[in-house]
Amino acid sequence: MTRHLPVAFIVLLALGISLAFIPGNTERTLMNMKNREFELARFEFAEQFKAGDRSVAVSAPLTELYTYYGELDKAIAVLKGFLEEHPQDYQANQLLANLYWDAQRTDDYIFHLEKLFLQWPTEQGIRDLYAQYKAKAQPEKQLQTLARMVNLYRGKANDYVTLAYLQANNHDFTSALKTLATLESKHPNAASPEKEELHISLFLDAGKPDRAKDRVSKWLNRKFDPMAFARFLDIFKSKQNDQLSLQLLKNYEAPVEQDANLLRLLVELEIQAGESQESLARLVRLFRTDRLPDSLAFNLIELVMEPGKKAKPLMTGPIQKHLTAENYKLAKDVLNKYGEAFLSPRPLLAARLMFALDRESSALSWVQTAENMPLLTLDQQIELAGLYGRLERSGKIQRTFDTTILRNRILLELQAPSLPEARRMELVYAMLELRAHRQALPHLKQLAYRLGGDWIYPYEETLKKLGRNQEVIDFWRMRIKQSGLPVEEKRQLAFQLLESNSKTDALNVFRELAETAPAQSADVEQLLFLWGPRPAKADQKWLADRAKASKGKERAEWLKHLINTGGAKEALLLTAMTSPAETTDQQFAVHLLALGGLHDNNDFAAKTLQSLKSEKNSNRLLRYATLAEDREQSEVVQAAYTKILQVQSDEEHALRKLGWMAFQQNRWKDAQYYFGRLLNKNKQDWSANYYYAEADFSQGKITTAISYYQQSLASIDKAPLPTLPMELTRAHCLHRLGKHKEALSVYDRLLKKRPDDKEIRASIIFSLIASGNFEKAQQLIISN
Repeated sequence: MTRHLPVAFIVLLALGISLAFIPGNTERTLMNMKNREFELARFEFAEQFKAGDRSVAVSAPLTELYTYYGELDKAIAVLKGFLEEHPQDYQANQLLANLYWDAQRTDDYIFHLEKLFLQWPTEQGIRDLYAQYKAKAQPEKQLQTLARMVNLYRGKANDYVTLAYLQANNHDFTSALKTLATLESKHPNAASPEKEELHISLFLDAGKPDRAKDRVSKWLNRKFDPMAFARFLDIFKSKQNDQLSLQLLKNYEAPVEQDANLLRLLVELEIQAGESQESLARLVRLFRTDRLPDSLAFNLIELVMEPGKKAKPLMTGPIQKHLTAENYKLAKDVLNKYGEAFLSPRPLLAARLMFALDRESSALSWVQTAENMPLLTLDQQIELAGLYGRLERSGKIQRTFDTTILRNRILLELQAPSLPEARRMELVYAMLELRAHRQALPHLKQLAYRLGGDWIYPYEETLKKLGRNQEVIDFWRMRIKQSGLPVEEKRQLAFQLLESNSKTDALNVFRELAETAPAQSADVEQLLFLWGPRPAKADQKWLADRAKASKGKERAEWLKHLINTGGAKEALLLTAMTSPAETTDQQFAVHLLALGGLHDNNDFAAKTLQSLKSEKNSNRLLRYATLAEDREQSEVVQAAYTKILQVQSDEEHALRKLGWMAFQQNRWKDAQYYFGRLLNKNKQDWSANYYYAEADFSQGKITTAISYYQQSLASIDKAPLPTLPMELTRAHCLHRLGKHKEALSVYDRLLKKRPDDKEIRASIIFSLIASGNFEKAQQLIISN
């Protein structure tokens, strides 16, 4: 035996075995005990029901218990039995319907709903029936049910619309129109384009087109809605009533001409009706007053190009305004119909259109044609150079168009003192297009500094192409200083400075933006990020000043920033609570966060103990204790739990925690004092009995300890579902009582369930050593 003692000592030292087990949550146990009571109650009520007791006192709880356990058919059987004796019980009938639904017995559910409605008619009851008929796709029953609903009750507007649809599907247009008339009388404010569409469609189906037209006119006279009008016209078209559509469109000619879709429809219907001259006159009038939509330019071109019409107006009119490189669809439609020869008088326009349509070979041919044109103006030369540049970049030509003379001509015109601003802008853009970045830069800089806007990006890009990055940064700095610069632009500039390694400039911008921003704003977050985890004292002071100037939630957020940047001490000064009773939960949370942010444990202990003196709220005292536990400050933990007992003398968690701490520190008398108070409240407390016994055992009071070990075991045996701490305590008690084999049996069972649990393995090894079974203990250590 003696030779094994060194082994036992080494094993204990290596494993650091502790017999401490924090008691588990009892909620699950209580739930299971409650479930046991449910099972017993179910059995007893079922026996009474079988014996013929159909009273509410038996049927109601038995139905509820069967439902609770998911035995819906049994619950239904009980309710049916109850209703045989109490057929007029409305609540029971309603519950039976619900159970049929839950059990997915749809046919029974529908049958019972019908029965309920006959006996106790309600609007909700008939709605439930309608929903079931709809789900089973039974349109006839849907129609009958809705008809009863709107006859018996006022109903909702959609009920009438749905009923009208169902009647229309049966070709009963007269009844459908009556239903809509009833809707208008019962719900006069329920008018909508959708309901009006149904009304119009029904009049057309009923052979009353004039009534349909009147409905449209009445609607449009109240408020001209182009989208609704278009939908009404679609109905006429679907019913092959184009003539009515044309009449309506002409009746509202002025507003129709302001909507491109309606105007296009009017033109199409006029051409279809043989009134193309009227359409042509309308489109020419709109074109001359600059009101012709792009989508109708092709219609005008087609009307102009009709046999017998001259093409010249087309070249001087619509083609110049609408046939542009940006209007791809129109260009494609015209070229597909009339061919490229149609554009021969305007080769530069033709070249642009070819580019727009990805026909670069044709574009090159038109560019070469344009190059040979005599007396090209400066603007035409600029345009020609731009087209050459595009061809060169696309790889279609290998030579570069000679732009030297052209550049000089542009620069010469740019020197003119009285040059209009718009012309100056055109020429600067031309220089950029000709890639004369260096020559364009002085003029570009003037425009960017003076006008900003669309000139900012080309100026910045030109500087970057020329490698003058410092000038880009100087330009950004200048823009930031401009008064009235939108915040979003200023923020974007700050990010650009940051990307260009100008952190100081960016920092200054975000500091400026943060001056008036709330604590949770993106600008403040960015500023904190740039400062880093430990900002300068001046920056922490700025945060403290923002906190002082704020109130409520906003102040709390600024204090959190101060704490998170190492300013916990400053935050504590600002959260000093002279009257804890008046401190809000939000203020207390920040105060606690500040305590947690203190780096010096002595400082933390001193300030927390000071806060504990005036605190009388047990929940807050518990949060102090939890924080101190996280910091491993046992003195503060003990003080917090002691203060809890001063506020609430029987607080169980505090008693258990103080008892446990005393036990850990070998203060056996103190441990027994706290666990004894728990036992005074509940002599069956298994953990209090165990620790009280352990304190006796440690003091050599073996006889007294045995009774407490036995009581702990008895309490654990009564638990319906013992927890892991309970099972481990059971094994420890058995071990203390000398029942080593039984203890080992419990340990082995637990280890099989949780083979990786080090605490269980350590307890087994301890028990083996205590019983002298060192060889098996060594085997377990080696296997681990």
